[in-house]
Amino acid sequence: MGERVKLINPSRIGGSSQYKVLIGDDTWIAPNAYIVPLTHAYKRKDITIAEQGSRGGDIIIGEDCWIGTNVVISPGITIGNGAVIGANSVVTKDIPEYAIAVGAPAKVISYRE
Repeated sequence: MGERVKLINPSRIGGSSQYKVLIGDDTWIAPNAYIVPLTHAYKRKDITIAEQGSRGGDIIIGEDCWIGTNVVISPGITIGNGAVIGANSVVTKDIPEYAIAVGAPAKVISYRE
């Protein structure tokens, strides 16, 4: 975790022995964010979801970002420096630097000036 990161609880940020979460300096994370680099595997229908284990990837959040309330960031995502993720968004694709993204799934609607 970088310098001057502000994490407002209750949020969930997790890592694992395989995957990590990196958060850059001066980033703020609002309440109820869910930033965990693992999720359940579920694609196969010939075996139960419980038997399929998990899949994941590193989550990288750049410097000077704002992650809004109730945001979910999927495994393997990179959020560029200066990006803003609006409340209640679900990030399923990488977000470019200084982008403002909202929605489920999150889409870029503009850029910081």
